Amino acid sequence: MRKWIENVLSNHKMSGIVQFIKFSIVGTMNTIVDLGVYYLCIHAFSWHYQVGNILGFIISVTNAYYWSNRFVFAEGRKHTYKEHIERYLKTISGYGVTCLLGILLLWVWVEKVSISENFAKIINLFITVPLNYLIVKYWSFGKCKKSTEIPQNKKEI
Repeated sequence: MRKWIENVLSNHKMSGIVQFIKFSIVGTMNTIVDLGVYYLCIHAFSWHYQVGNILGFIISVTNAYYWSNRFVFAEGRKHTYKEHIERYLKTISGYGVTCLLGILLLWVWVEKVSISENFAKIINLFITVPLNYLIVKYWSFGKCKKSTEIPQNKKEI
């Protein structure tokens, strides 16, 4: 079994599928973090659902960036601080687009359609998660330098 897994992971034709599986694993963890923060805020602290939504966003995007960089879209090389900052800002702005969409949709579901705030957040996931994957794959991590060399005078992390 281990040999088969190694063959699948090293097969260039399977790299897109393997990457999507990794993104799904990270996405599941990220969704749990986002929902955990959201429900904690609205149930344990009795805060407004949008406050929980925004805090969940901030914490989950940071989590998503870390794991996407280390696990999903890892290139096998270290990146400069500048590259990390650029990728992180792209990730925040990309997720920010879907966060704004999520805020709007959450308001529509809760205030206009009278769907429970508990269920409305889950409905949003079916819309925002696929958008997040496309944004992260093609914008945040899609234009990364392919070179494995880093200039000697640049700091690495």
